[in-house]
Amino acid sequence: MSLLSELNTLLSPLLPVETGVFSDTPPDRYLVITPLADTFGVYADDHPRNEIQEARLSLFDKGSYTFVKNQIVRALLN
Repeated sequence: MSLLSELNTLLSPLLPVETGVFSDTPPDRYLVITPLADTFGVYADDHPRNEIQEARLSLFDKGSYTFVKNQIVRALLN
């Protein structure tokens, strides 16, 4: 499973999630996931052993974002 699909599955129950740019009229609170990089860690034998995926999470909220931020952090850590 890719990082992007895992993040969508994990975070979409908490708030609306979009990849890249929010396509419709944005709600008062939403999350944008921007994929950054997919790299393979190369070791001494020049063979990759794992894939490293990176993404940026951008939370947009017209009110106070701290409660939702804490929910996101707890969901990611669990």
